[in-house]
Amino acid sequence: MKKFIFIYILFVFINNMHAQGLTQSADAKSTIYFKGTNINIDLGKADLSFGLNNLDATIGDPSKIFWGFGVKAKDEEGIGNLFSNGELVPFGAFNCYFGWSYSNTVIPHYNEIEAQLLEQRTQIKNEKYKLLLNKTEINIENISNDDSMLYNLKHSLLKILNSENFNESEFFDTLKLRDDKNDSFNSHVDSAKRKIRNSYDSLNISLKTIYQPKIKEIDSKRKIYKDAYKDIPYFQLLFFGFGEINAMNFKHFTSFDSLNLNNSFNSEYFRGGKIGLGINMQYGNFLFGLTYDYIKTNNFNLLTKKDFTLRQTFNSGNLTLINEKKIEAYSGDYGDVEINDLNFDFIWNLKLDEKATNHILINPYIRSQLFSRNESLLPNKMDIGCGFYFFQQTGKFLGGLYIELPDVFNDYEKVKPITEQDLREPFKRLTFGIVGKYSFNSLLNSF
Repeated sequence: MKKFIFIYILFVFINNMHAQGLTQSADAKSTIYFKGTNINIDLGKADLSFGLNNLDATIGDPSKIFWGFGVKAKDEEGIGNLFSNGELVPFGAFNCYFGWSYSNTVIPHYNEIEAQLLEQRTQIKNEKYKLLLNKTEINIENISNDDSMLYNLKHSLLKILNSENFNESEFFDTLKLRDDKNDSFNSHVDSAKRKIRNSYDSLNISLKTIYQPKIKEIDSKRKIYKDAYKDIPYFQLLFFGFGEINAMNFKHFTSFDSLNLNNSFNSEYFRGGKIGLGINMQYGNFLFGLTYDYIKTNNFNLLTKKDFTLRQTFNSGNLTLINEKKIEAYSGDYGDVEINDLNFDFIWNLKLDEKATNHILINPYIRSQLFSRNESLLPNKMDIGCGFYFFQQTGKFLGGLYIELPDVFNDYEKVKPITEQDLREPFKRLTFGIVGKYSFNSLLNSF
């Protein structure tokens, strides 16, 4: 039943909110925000995060205030537990951020100039074409209506010229000479066709001498601006503050209560949050993200999951009734802990073809947990990883994978009892994940 509830929640969230981070680590964190509304799903976990922001409006704006907010829902035990008989450990969070953006406006200014020049070029071509068709139409109007075949030719050509979408090939097909040499009217019709064709061609040549230099001048300006702007990398700087509130609940095994075994378990309801500052910077094809925050969290990730069976026996004469109840709980010392996080992302946007249609984002990152107020419950630690994400410049989907080495120095394992420690080599502790993000706007100029 719980899997259907989760799928229902998935569709509810997708229809109401959109995702935040551009790339992410195994714990779904990212210091670089995704510009525009989008949906994010991590296939390795039962993890959904959604949000809404106005970061699209900051692209190329010299100075802009921006904001964003989001929600997150997941099962702490991951997608494997979701589709098994285990109990869910739900986690939910709401986050928001507010900041200021500065940009050197290179990309929008170049795009604006290019659009203006292209519009001028189109206007010149349309002006030339309109004049060409008008003069050709006047020549056709001069054809006499006395001859029935000339009358049919005249009105066929005028119909083609006056159609909304002029078809030049259809126009010339109508002007082809007939093969029937015995037709007494061929000489009149063929003569009219030659005159119209020659008139159209001569007009076209004369108008080219007038309009072609104007088109060449515009193309020359386009090249000058393109060469000037291609050597100036786009630069954008985002300063922001952010905050989050979150909650989770699970069943905690404390100790055996011999008087009442039901009292061996507590239902833990955790409420936490964070507040911090961050910076995003884009320089050409490179992006940098850095955040520092204060967090109120817990040590749930260090608890040990155990399965219990609670049996109650009822005797009546020679009959015995046994009632069994399965309990999933987490054992170990548990408590709230205050820590600080310092997170860093670097992204290289690499073009995969000459036309810059297909791209790959290479994202090495560091996640560090600092200044734990109770290291016996939750020690400091550091995670490192790298993500690889593919997208098309004019597309709306970004997808890829990440590889991470969590807890580089085995700090989490070292606080466990020696009998429960599992100290492994780094390559035996690597984690992998697959992530997909759908944007409701084109990814053009987003990064």
